[in-house]
Amino acid sequence: MGLSLEELKTLSAHFSSCYLTYRKNNRGAHQRKMGAGQKGFLPTPLDKLVFILL
Repeated sequence: MGLSLEELKTLSAHFSSCYLTYRKNNRGAHQRKMGAGQKGFLPTPLDKLVFILL
């Protein structure tokens, strides 16, 4: 049992929008702009989603 490519694309689109909304709303009192600083090991929202699913 798994996801088809179309299902993964649809889920990825929803996850990306929710993830960006979460990041914008939960920043707290940061001094840097969004996207500044050290980059994570999972650069794209799709990479993050696949990591979470696995």
